[in-house]
Amino acid sequence: MLPLQENTIMLRVIGVLVVFMGGAILAYFILSQPKALPILNPVDLQIDMVDLTKRQVGMGHRISDFNLVNQDGQSVSLATYRGRVKVVDFFFTTCPGICKTMNDNLSTIYKNFKDEDRMVILSHTVWPEVDSVPVLREYATKMGVRETEITITADRKVPKTNHSTHPSSASGYKIGQWVFLTGEKKELYRLARQSYFVAPDKDDPHYDHGSENDFVHTEMIALVDTVGRIRGYYDGTSEEEMVQLEQDIETLLKKG
Repeated sequence: MLPLQENTIMLRVIGVLVVFMGGAILAYFILSQPKALPILNPVDLQIDMVDLTKRQVGMGHRISDFNLVNQDGQSVSLATYRGRVKVVDFFFTTCPGICKTMNDNLSTIYKNFKDEDRMVILSHTVWPEVDSVPVLREYATKMGVRETEITITADRKVPKTNHSTHPSSASGYKIGQWVFLTGEKKELYRLARQSYFVAPDKDDPHYDHGSENDFVHTEMIALVDTVGRIRGYYDGTSEEEMVQLEQDIETLLKKG
């Protein structure tokens, strides 16, 4: 009977090991999967950050189209960055406080992803009266931004412009991976408050967004996926939240 008992014990041990190994493999598989980032709509956000006209939007929000100019004098729109993960902030070049800290932190993001053409940083000036194209170009140079030639494919067409200081070639268009944007103040402020929701709303349906006395000053950064959905917000002055931003960019890139 002893051999039978030994066999029974051995089978039990093997069974326990199989269960343990199966659980370990399952746990590894679950933990190795990229975490699911939320898809944020206006109803999910703090009410004071959402424009009155958008507060009832419960699903399907996408960032809106725009018509702006980059630091090289090129006209750009949402189509220019189609299919790319977007990191979005609002700043002005002479800001000595939160803007400087935020863009210094974004500089680290830029360096870590500078060879990843599926990601772009869009930094919008909130003071277009001062931050002209030459000023933004100088600022970009100071931040160590280099031009990147992106190949045009059939599904990624980029608008041409007569204002470009670097004409596009037959095979590519200089749209870069850290882009500094200017344009009409009303357009910039509309994007901040009604598209990205990174600046507090004025809670006034008749408020003149982008008027002479209006001013946006925010440390909030928005993360937008390849189809224009907002997937996260981050305090651009927080090193911890910027580490989280980098991880979340990786998650979106892995999902394609």
